Amino acid sequence: MDNVGTISSRLRVAVAATILLTTAFLQVAVGFEFGSVPGVDAQLFELRSRQGEGQDLDRIVRSITTVAEYADGSTKSAVGGGFVVGSRYYTVHHNLTVRVPGVVRTTTYVEGVAVRATYINPSEDLAVIELPGKLCGRMCNADTLHRVPQVRSGQKVHWLRKVPGEYRWRSGEILGYAFLGGDWADVEVDADGACDSNVIVEVDTPFISGTSGAPVVDSETGQILGIVQGSIERDGQLSGFFKPIECAMRMVREQLVQK
Repeated sequence: MDNVGTISSRLRVAVAATILLTTAFLQVAVGFEFGSVPGVDAQLFELRSRQGEGQDLDRIVRSITTVAEYADGSTKSAVGGGFVVGSRYYTVHHNLTVRVPGVVRTTTYVEGVAVRATYINPSEDLAVIELPGKLCGRMCNADTLHRVPQVRSGQKVHWLRKVPGEYRWRSGEILGYAFLGGDWADVEVDADGACDSNVIVEVDTPFISGTSGAPVVDSETGQILGIVQGSIERDGQLSGFFKPIECAMRMVREQLVQK
């Protein structure tokens, strides 16, 4: 078992924050329209950490598409992100769900193959899929995830928005741990508290539509720190937030024990 030190970063509490989920489909709730999924851009590029260590984002990041079917037979497509480590695909729960009226059925696809979540935690907005053989043959890898004992304010990070037709690299800095909802307060969070449902890590750069589920990577080491979940607007300012990767790892461990 790994030894993890206590995280005692101060939390900045989000007051009356508007949460913007960054799956393209769900942006309808905040003024965006549904869109079709365009063809895949053939021009790819690799993204590596500054020291050349860690994960190659272009290799592990894969888009995920949810198709919603309506009673009249019409369909709409939504696209988000996720990434493969080992034989598992990590993403966010809201990439797999649709919260709009009139939907009778949804089907989720990774690179054209229908998939179902193996491990989910809706309260933490996390989902992990054990990849089926037809996907694993071309996507599975020998990479592993590592527990991150803490993140720090000012830590430089980057991520890749990789959806059909567009590859976009963005970077930012970690602002610290934050708590979604409640009143302003000084709160201490330890290693266990970092995975509470309302605790997130805030980044100074908002995540654009279609980024949900992508890995947030330490720009110095290449280590995966967390999973993009959305953006917050408060006091007229936008910032992004992600869930620590340890929370997804813990979810899988706990649900494996229950099976």
